Amino acid sequence: MERILKALRGVDWAEISAPTDFGLEPIAAVHDQEYLDFLTSAWTEWLASDAEDKSTLLPATFALRRQPRRPKSLLGRAGYYMMDLSACIVDGTYEAALASANCALSAAQAVTEGG
Repeated sequence: MERILKALRGVDWAEISAPTDFGLEPIAAVHDQEYLDFLTSAWTEWLASDAEDKSTLLPATFALRRQPRRPKSLLGRAGYYMMDLSACIVDGTYEAALASANCALSAAQAVTEGG
């Protein structure tokens, strides 16, 4: 990220600005509340679990999305919601996900407003 920012600061056509905080409303319009609840609490639940290695939260299996009910256990929900073993949950994942969504929303706003 730092290399990208450094390169952009070196050109005269790039304008770097902080993203707008759009709150949870536009995010909740795309993602269901149970998924957002999972992202909000997963890391804290993982640290409170009896897992030996608490460096990252990764599912052991991936659930089929056609299940009528979401799993209740943390690892079950991780397997239900997570789709890629290269994208684990760590400290700050929820905040990073919100920041990412705000970046995307800010970019969309800038484009629609001609910015």
